Amino acid sequence: MATCSIEAGGGAGIKAGNVLCVTDLSQHAERPLEFAFQAADKCGVNLELIHVVDLSRAPSTPDAQVDIQFNLESLAKRLKTVNRIVTATLLFGCPEKAIAKRANDSNAALIAFTSGGGQSAVSRQILMARIRSRVTCPVIDLSYPKPSQHRVIRNLVLLPTGSGQ
Repeated sequence: MATCSIEAGGGAGIKAGNVLCVTDLSQHAERPLEFAFQAADKCGVNLELIHVVDLSRAPSTPDAQVDIQFNLESLAKRLKTVNRIVTATLLFGCPEKAIAKRANDSNAALIAFTSGGGQSAVSRQILMARIRSRVTCPVIDLSYPKPSQHRVIRNLVLLPTGSGQ
């Protein structure tokens, strides 16, 4: 059984597949996003950056959507390596439903929230609990409003899918 341990926090066994990183694109989200990328890279899985525009809460113009897509793609390009694919996906609608649908459609191995403080910790935890009820993969929170409050994850183990492992 092949596993990949990374030195950086709590131990979780995760079947290998894409890691979905939900981001608000803030500067404070970059540090936890880098950790999520390192985990995906060391364990041989791809990373998909996700940002959700909830049009019912924050009306968005086409220009704003283009800016968000550009920022997502720029971030993905910065994180991309020779051996690792990093994609950017802009979703629209209810965040709970959009993220869960994307995770299920892509057979995600993990959903990592890497927001920098755009929403309160309580509302983020409620959203994550709702998503957990809709998906089969783990949902973790790497978000903290200030870089000084980022926690360190010691061990994250990703297990390859298939062959009954």
